Amino acid sequence: MLKKLQTKVAGHKIFRVLLESKLVNVQEMFRKKIVFLLTLLAASGTVKSQNKEKTGYPRQKFFGSIYTGFFYDWAHKKAPYIGFELSTALFGYYSKISDKVTVKLIYDVTRTTSDIRVTDTLGTPMDVLYFEGSQYTAFLKQAEIDWKFAPNYELAAGQLLNQQYLTVQDKFWGYRFVAVTLQEMYRLGNPADFGIRLTRFFGKKGSVSLGAVNGDGPFRKQDAASGLLFFFNAESRPDNFILKWYSDYISVAEAFHNSLFVAYQKEHNRIGVEYTRIDSLNYAGTDNASQAVGIYSSYTAAQKVDLFLRGDILTNVAKYGIKDGYKLYAGINYHESTFNTSLNVRYYNIDKSLMLYWQFGVKF
Repeated sequence: MLKKLQTKVAGHKIFRVLLESKLVNVQEMFRKKIVFLLTLLAASGTVKSQNKEKTGYPRQKFFGSIYTGFFYDWAHKKAPYIGFELSTALFGYYSKISDKVTVKLIYDVTRTTSDIRVTDTLGTPMDVLYFEGSQYTAFLKQAEIDWKFAPNYELAAGQLLNQQYLTVQDKFWGYRFVAVTLQEMYRLGNPADFGIRLTRFFGKKGSVSLGAVNGDGPFRKQDAASGLLFFFNAESRPDNFILKWYSDYISVAEAFHNSLFVAYQKEHNRIGVEYTRIDSLNYAGTDNASQAVGIYSSYTAAQKVDLFLRGDILTNVAKYGIKDGYKLYAGINYHESTFNTSLNVRYYNIDKSLMLYWQFGVKF
């Protein structure tokens, strides 16, 4: 009887061991299946995410830039002759909403007001008290819709950046945080305007654009005269070279504007020259035309250090009362990723100012 009981107990123990072993195997198999399924799902999610990143819409990003610095005029010709400045505080949004349509919205900060001057009937200046408000006003710089309606063709509408100098010369110069390019600095055209533009691309080697804008710039709507400004822009980019021709005409003022830009760039060393001329049929002769020449150059002295030289040459720039004048720049720039800092000097023969600048710029 005892022997039978011992045999029965032993049988139960063997069954229990087998059962526990079976359960362990089932659990292990179940665990492996779960891990496999989770791995599969994770891989599927990664592929799906990558596919969405490659083909999904919208693709969007926010971006911005800050340009600031310190200035000092050794000649004390400027008022004030010393101080800190903030030239740019820009914030933008970009979205690619399909494989044919992209949008860009940019707000910039600048001085949108000017000094108020009051004169009597004889033209004698009079004292006036007023509150100007902030010189750092946010304004709409770009609100552009780009539609690639056919291969190599693009239609842009909204507030467009001016192809006159912002889309090529500004990028080539590369030191906007130091100073804007020639035509923008002396207001020989508006940085942006409301209108429409048609562009034909020839691969990455060139393009031709035609368009029309209000002609009144980014701070104003169409004026009462309802005159549009029509423009043409052609670009060619053979190896290491940039060739650009821009022209516009506004019927209300019967004014023509032409500019040419030629540049050579190899690795990080570059030199470019632009020429601009504004003629008006209302003038008695071409002697009244405003002309300007800009020369831009940069040399990479070390891995993160550039040296740059620039010259602005002006002839009869009526907006500033300049008959003949020039401005010279020389500086050194240190850059790391999208951060830049530059120590530079500039001499302006019109007011005999000799300025020292230490400037900072960052894009994010």
